[in-house]
Amino acid sequence: MRKNYIIAIIIILVLALAIPALAATGTPAQNQDTTRPALTTEQSKEIANLHQQMMELRKQIIDKNVAYGRLTPEQGKQIKERITARQKFLQENPDWSSNHPYCCGGIRNGKGRGQF
Repeated sequence: MRKNYIIAIIIILVLALAIPALAATGTPAQNQDTTRPALTTEQSKEIANLHQQMMELRKQIIDKNVAYGRLTPEQGKQIKERITARQKFLQENPDWSSNHPYCCGGIRNGKGRGQF
C-alpha cells in the first residue's frame, strides 16, 4: 500500500513539472513579433555598414591582443577567420540579424541568452 502512494506521488510530481514546460514551448513562427515594420533598402544598407565597421574593429582588437601577447598568432588567425565567416554570412543574409528570434528584439526580446 505504501509503495502505491510513493508511485502516485512520483507520477504527480513528474506531471507537475512536465505540463508547464510543454505549455511554454512553441515554434518561433508562433512567437514571432509581427508588429515590427520591415526595413527599407537604405536602412538595411546602413545596418550592414555598421556590422562591417564592428567586424573591422573586432579584427583590430584581435591584432592588438596578438601584438601584446595575450593571444598566440594561431589563436588570432582562427578568431579572425570566424569574424570573416560571420561577415560573409551577414552579407549573404542581410535580414538575418533583424529577423532572428533570439537577437535584436526577436521573440524573446534579447532574453534568449539565459536572462529571464
